[in-house]
Formats: sequence, C-alpha cells, structure tokens
Amino acid sequence: MTHSISNIQKKIEELEDKFAEIESINNLLTHQIKELLRLYNALQLLNGVFDIRDFIRAIRKILLEFFQTENFAFFLYQERQDWLLARYSHGFAKRQLREIFYKPGEGFVGQAFLQNKMIYVPDISQARLGAFLGLPQPPRGCLLYLPLAHPHQHPIGVLKLHKRRVNSFSDADRNVLMQLTEPMISAMLRSERVDILNKQSWRDPLTHMFRRHTLALFLEAEFRRSQRFQHPLSLLSVRIDNFGKIVQIYRSSLRDVILKQIAEYLHHNTRYFDVSFHYDNNTFLLLLPETTKPDAWGLANKIRRELEDMEFRYKRSGPIKLSVSTNVASYPTDTIEPPLLIKLALSNLIASRP
Repeated sequence: MTHSISNIQKKIEELEDKFAEIESINNLLTHQIKELLRLYNALQLLNGVFDIRDFIRAIRKILLEFFQTENFAFFLYQERQDWLLARYSHGFAKRQLREIFYKPGEGFVGQAFLQNKMIYVPDISQARLGAFLGLPQPPRGCLLYLPLAHPHQHPIGVLKLHKRRVNSFSDADRNVLMQLTEPMISAMLRSERVDILNKQSWRDPLTHMFRRHTLALFLEAEFRRSQRFQHPLSLLSVRIDNFGKIVQIYRSSLRDVILKQIAEYLHHNTRYFDVSFHYDNNTFLLLLPETTKPDAWGLANKIRRELEDMEFRYKRSGPIKLSVSTNVASYPTDTIEPPLLIKLALSNLIASRP
C-alpha cells in the first residue's frame, strides 16, 4: 500500500513537472506569437508607406503605440559635414535637436553608428548626462540606440528611443526593433525618393518657381492659417502683356532669358515666406501671407515699375522693354473663398501706362 502511494506521488510530481514545462513552453510560444504579430503589423504599415508623410505616420504608430516609446529621433549621417543630424523626431526638444549634432564615435549616437551595434541604457540616471541632450531635465527612464543599417553594410544613421520608465525596453522589444531597422530604412529611403520627385514636379525647371497646379495646396494652407489667427492674406498677379509679341519676333531663346530674369527678380524682392508661382506662360502669382491689400499694392506698383525699367537685348536689336500689368486680391477685404481670390487676382489686371 505504501509502495503504491509512493508511486502515485512520484507520478504526480512528474506530471507537475511536465505541466510546469508545458506552461513554460506555452508562455514562450505566446510571447513569440505576440512578437511575430507586432512585427507583422509593423511591416504592414511600412509596406504601405508611399511618401514622407506616410513614413512619419507609420513610424509614429509603430514606435508610440506598438512599443510605448515616448520620444524618438532619426539621426542620419551627413557625409559632407561628417556628422549625424536629427532628420525626423518626436517628443525630444526639437530646437536642441536642430542645434546638436554628433560626430561618428561621439556620444551614444556616434558610438552606435561607428560600431554598428545596438546600445541600451536601462537607467539614464546611472549614466553621464552629456549624451541626453533634448530630454527634459533631469532626464529619467531608459534609452535605446539602434544603428540603421542593412545587413553587412555600414549604417546610414541611428534611431534614438526614449521611455520614461527605467529598463522598460524588454528583450522582446529590442529583438523586434532590431528586425524592423532594415524595413524602416527601406521605407524611409523610398519615401524620400518619392518626395524628391514630387518636389521636382512641383517646380518649373526653368524658373524654379512652383507650378500652377500647386497653387491650390499652398493657398488652402495659408487661408486656414489666416482664418485661424485673423491675419490678412494677399495674392498678387504679374502679367507680361507684350510677351507673346516678343517671343514671336525674337523666338524662344530670348523668352527663356526673360523668364529666368523675372523669376530671379521676384525671388530677390520678396520675403522668404512669400511663395511665387509661374502660373502661365506670361503670368506670375505671388502669395503674400500677413500682407494687407494696401501693402500688396505697394509691392505690385514697385514690381511693375522695376520690371518695365529692365532692358533686354537680342543679337543686334535695340533695347527690348516689357509692358507689365499687375493686380491684387486680398483676404478678408475682397473675399473669404480661396478659389475666388485667384479669380479676382487674375481679372482686371491694371496695365502699365506709357
């Protein structure tokens, strides 16, 4: 009887060990499934990236929601200056990030880049403070530095991640993030290429001004800002009245010279936040934020006079002069509707007087 009870107890102990082992395996599989699911969802977001806005939106969701990362910054290597500078960031003090840069090997950012190796600082308070510029003072929590590199290649930068709780990047977090670095690089480079192509298509290659189809985008954004802060907004039009006749007589070679010189003049005689458009063959538009109608008219008259004072020459011909018309439409003086602002600016252009 005693022997039988002993056998039963032994079997129970064996079963308990097996159950503990099964539970351990089950927990391990559960964690692995969670990791794979998080990795899969992140990859789905990155695969949907088309342009820079998509990339930033995807990165914010992945890092803030999937990993509960409070702050992050992408430091990308600038070969010409030989430094790492923040390109995309969230949460860190942006002014400090713009003003700080790391040389390869300098700080944790520079070390992760130079060594092509992940660096984890589980408790910021136990490390030196110099590496944590951009964080609120006193810095708390943990930091993770991930080199952004394809396998067997040198990094193109470093991803800096911050959480406010000490040692809160788990092994699983670090494992999944390491697997995501390559897809993040691919998505970022792809989106930047698309962004460059988009910007090139936005500008006229001859004058480097924005093309006509971009006007609605800029106007809508400036209208919203003006309405929100109750600030004026003006649209100034400039038309070269005798442009068709000049081209007909002197051909396209002089046309390009005139357009480039007008574009350079407008660039040097407007503010850095004014936006200029080559709207049509002989028509230019200037979008003037924070500008009242009287001030816009002052600029319009100055532009008309100075453009008409310009002289152009073609081979042995005498001086060729421009005949210029200008007009102004303003918010809220003339209209509160963006499309009507364009229509008003382009209609009833006031011609120059001989």
